Amino acid sequence: VPLPPDGSKPDLPLRLLIALAIYGSPSKALTLGQIYDALISQFPWFRTHNKEGTWKSSVRHSLSRNGEFVNLKQSRGRRGIWTLMA
Repeated sequence: VPLPPDGSKPDLPLRLLIALAIYGSPSKALTLGQIYDALISQFPWFRTHNKEGTWKSSVRHSLSRNGEFVNLKQSRGRRGIWTLMA
């Protein structure tokens, strides 16, 4: 995915950016925090807006509302790991 010019917001749907982050990971599965970290490391816009909660809320919403994402819940109160529908 090409970087947007001048650190502007990526011109791709957030669900696609999330899917790319998950697919690009070695295990093809990430925790929510790892998804945030992947977006921050790949796109300067997320890095400069890291203190804002708006985009993180949108990531959570996209994960929970799009059927392409599956939450593999862990036992004993551990965080779930998100992966893509097979």
